[in-house]
Amino acid sequence: MDCSFCHLPIPTAGRAAQGEGPLFCCYGCRLAAQITLSRGEAGQVNWMLTRLGLCAFLTMTVMMFSMYLYRQEAAGSMAPPGADDSAAVASQLAGLMRYLCLLFATPVFLLLGLPVLGAAIEQGRRGVWSTDALVVLGVGAAFVYSYVATLTDRGATYYETGCVILVFITLGRWLEAQGKLRASEAVASLQSLFPDRVEVCRADGTLTLTPRDVRPDDLLRVPAGGRIAADGRIESGRAHVDESLVTGESTPVVREPGDLVRAGTLCLDGGLTVRASAVGAASTLGRLIVLLEQARRSRSRYERLADRVATGFIPLTTVLAIIGGALGWQRGGADEAIMTALAVLLIACPCALGIATPTAVWSAL
Repeated sequence: MDCSFCHLPIPTAGRAAQGEGPLFCCYGCRLAAQITLSRGEAGQVNWMLTRLGLCAFLTMTVMMFSMYLYRQEAAGSMAPPGADDSAAVASQLAGLMRYLCLLFATPVFLLLGLPVLGAAIEQGRRGVWSTDALVVLGVGAAFVYSYVATLTDRGATYYETGCVILVFITLGRWLEAQGKLRASEAVASLQSLFPDRVEVCRADGTLTLTPRDVRPDDLLRVPAGGRIAADGRIESGRAHVDESLVTGESTPVVREPGDLVRAGTLCLDGGLTVRASAVGAASTLGRLIVLLEQARRSRSRYERLADRVATGFIPLTTVLAIIGGALGWQRGGADEAIMTALAVLLIACPCALGIATPTAVWSAL
């Protein structure tokens, strides 16, 4: 048997371990198939997770190289502690670390930063300033300053700060996207509970229609093992009905003439004749689907609140950065001014909002 992705033979042990479904020769093929063969929202979520995993690894690498720079800066020398390297060699080693940080941080800024930049530009064109603009402002300033410090071989670098912010922001976006994907799958699952066909008794005889063609006051015939296509009352028949979808009760209940039944519930035994009262989107099942669609497509109250706060927070942050830069200029010149303004911009990045709000949305969905 061959791999479903690369079409190479699969070892017997691998086939036994994977069980049913598409078979893969290795985890790499499974991951590649999930990324490249997924379509729609599932494909976007898988690609986002792949970018997040890769950039998290690169960010940890940047942090490892940055530890050397910070340690030497704290020690007051760029030479490794306890070593007898000359000042020239120590300076070259520090420069190498800066360029390594730049090398590993650049893919992070491209893979995670460009989508945030694109969203901020699109929102800015509509006159809306959200948390994306704060992220772009802080992370962009950190990267530009670090890039200049690397080329000029003077000053501190903050590649790891920008990378960590982007990783946390993207983690929050992935959690939100995962929650919306789950809601989308739930909608599809609920829609599948409507029967494909339903027998309708009208004046001109018995017709076989789709649930969307059923009208209120139609008389529906529900066979044993069939799902009820609309809300209504039983005209004749007696059966056990599985209503776990609506009530959460796993035990089937007995329904008799005069009892109310709901769309999507399952008639387990016996046949029923139901007089439809609410059909399609007006039925209980239809309203559940509409509510899930609204929850999936709309932004929560807390997300809108965060964006409203960001609308006023961005000008305030910019003004505070300028004021801090001016005070820093008076104290220590251009270097002090840039560092003070950069500190304000980085601290203002809404990391907490970026991960807390999407996490709440993910949990709710």
